[in-house]
This record gives sequence, structure tokens and C-alpha cells, in this order.
Amino acid sequence: MTDDEKYYEDLRMMFTTDGWKSLLEELENNAKIINSVLSTKDDLDLQFRKGQLNIIGSILNLEETVRNNEEAANG
Repeated sequence: MTDDEKYYEDLRMMFTTDGWKSLLEELENNAKIINSVLSTKDDLDLQFRKGQLNIIGSILNLEETVRNNEEAANG
């Protein structure tokens, strides 16, 4: 097994765990709270929240991103 194959296999295994599913649920709940315009204090807070949502979005989409990258690598 190559390093890339092991990498994708490890991620696929992680995506099936209850811990991963719990993390995604927690992040989705956090995103709803962070995305509140009413709670935003000023421009700096808005930019901070935007960064938080960007990171949360990356994690929430990680499974699909990995799957697409693996398919592209296997051509």
C-alpha cells in the first residue's frame, strides 16, 4: 500500500466513526450560532466570525473533498 492509499484509507475509516459524526454535528450547531448577525459587535468581530465559518466549512466538507481528490488521483 502506498502512502497515498494509506492516507485515503485512514481518512475513510475516520469518516465512519461516531466521533467524526459527533464533531460534524457540533460544528454545524456552532456555525448556526457564529453566523448570527445580531450577535456581531463590530467589523473585527464580523471578520473573525467569517474566518471561523470558513474553517468550519472546510471541515464539514472534508469528506467530500477527500473523496473527490481520491477519485482524481485514481483517475
